[in-house]
Amino acid sequence: EAWETEISTLVQNGSLKGKTLGAVVDAFGPALLGTQAVSIFGNRFPLLAKFIDA
Repeated sequence: EAWETEISTLVQNGSLKGKTLGAVVDAFGPALLGTQAVSIFGNRFPLLAKFIDA
């Protein structure tokens, strides 16, 4: 089990493949995170993902 979030993590597939999560947040801001999250956190990445390998 791991809890990981990192703005330098690379998108693995799709049209944003190879971009960092930080670049995606900068590009899409409120459309990705929501206006309330952006008003509270700015461009910091306030998302936490939990991965369970069972």
